Amino acid sequence: MRLLLAMLLAGSLVAPEDSVFIQDATPLIREAWQPLARGLSISPASTPTAGNEVRFLHHAPDFRESLMQDFASAGRQIEIECFLFGTDSTGKKVADVMAQKAAEGVEVRYVHDFLGNLFGRSSNDPFFTGIISGMDKKGILKRDLSPIYNARRLIYPFYSNHRKIYIIDKEIAYAGGMNLNTHSMVAWDDSQVRLKGPSAACMHEIFKLHWNEAARLKPNEPSKLAVRGPAPSTASGAIVQTIGDGSDAPFHITQDALVWVLEHASKYVWMETPYFTPTRPLLNAMKDAAARGVDVRVLMCNASDMGIVDPVSYYYAGVCAKAGIKVMMRTGLFNHSKTFLSDDYLGCVSSANIDKLSLKRLSEILAIVYDEAAALRLKEQFLAGFDDSAEYTPQDADSRTAGQKVTETLLLPFDFLM
Repeated sequence: MRLLLAMLLAGSLVAPEDSVFIQDATPLIREAWQPLARGLSISPASTPTAGNEVRFLHHAPDFRESLMQDFASAGRQIEIECFLFGTDSTGKKVADVMAQKAAEGVEVRYVHDFLGNLFGRSSNDPFFTGIISGMDKKGILKRDLSPIYNARRLIYPFYSNHRKIYIIDKEIAYAGGMNLNTHSMVAWDDSQVRLKGPSAACMHEIFKLHWNEAARLKPNEPSKLAVRGPAPSTASGAIVQTIGDGSDAPFHITQDALVWVLEHASKYVWMETPYFTPTRPLLNAMKDAAARGVDVRVLMCNASDMGIVDPVSYYYAGVCAKAGIKVMMRTGLFNHSKTFLSDDYLGCVSSANIDKLSLKRLSEILAIVYDEAAALRLKEQFLAGFDDSAEYTPQDADSRTAGQKVTETLLLPFDFLM
């Protein structure tokens, strides 16, 4: 006890004057889930915090309205890190709001992913022009995280920043699968979580790691987030843990978190993904959980926006169906959500697909919520998705045409790219 007090005192003595102190809410998490929270606490920014307000957003118009309102109300700072910033009409509206807030004196920061936006254009604007090239002239601070000449690409040739993070005044933060374009903000179903409370400060620190990495010749900004003692037992609000995954993480965080949940769930684990090419450890954990009676379900789309991935997704769907895993094919609006839920307590909204590319190569963001009320709200969304789906059975897998099976066989060796 004396050693702990000494360490906390020492930390307070060396912390910068303007440090933000958070309290570790791990002791408030249900005991069975505490080992997961501890294992994912790879930095102060990934420390579970209590007292958070959590709102799940599943439809594009709801996300657009909420985000634009929060951007408009920003008084000090807006931070954006997203995979695709569309040059379509929707992206331009967001860029206009960013420019307006910058003109008002709000510091607007944007971490730009070169590769994602190189192939993510969705209008007739000339190549390399439009929104991105004019940001600095409008007072928006932009940094390129992963240009082609980044040495990391030599080690991780398919590395890209797939995160979708939006932070307002370090008090409100969004995380999930929604980009700044017409698909995410108008047309598709998707999932984003809006967080208000200390978890927003944690998200700011995660954002700042990539902001510093992209600085190159600019000075880095020191971390000002520090953990000071456990949260009081009377802490209100949801417990939230934010974690940045990627090639700089100590392990495959999204994959390993899912494997842990599958190994320890007592009732169910439900997953939602637009593309489905699971890694071997994850697939084995899903099969093992189903074999011991856990209700394992995968909600995916019967046809995605990337047709080349679909044959491989159907192959893995057949493998899962034959292993007792319930695979649900959504037949309505394209659903880009990346979420998982377990035992009416743990819910996660993330930018990571359940595919090899996200699980092993891309930079992603996870927001894990340990809260029964929040989990039940997320469960309602899953149940609505199941109602809008048809089960993919072993008989469906066996009835695939010869041409479909040949296509699966030809594409399967390249699933590490999907």
